[in-house]
Amino acid sequence: MQEEYNMGDDLDFYIENQASLIEKYNEKYIAIRNGEVFGPFNDIDSAIAGMKKNGFDTGQYLVQLVSKGKESYTTILSRTQYA
Repeated sequence: MQEEYNMGDDLDFYIENQASLIEKYNEKYIAIRNGEVFGPFNDIDSAIAGMKKNGFDTGQYLVQLVSKGKESYTTILSRTQYA
């Protein structure tokens, strides 16, 4: 049985450490699991493959594009229905 994973904690870690992560990994993808940073990776697929090689299943880590601004970790979703 896999241990419980809280992705929100790793998102908080990214937000708190965004400035220093930009210095090291700007415009690259990283994976974060329990505050440990893996990478850098060139794209999401590479990050997922890299984490699989490290023994982690999808959903057990956060993949994040490291970039400036709040926009790098927020998404606005909208659902519009057209008749």
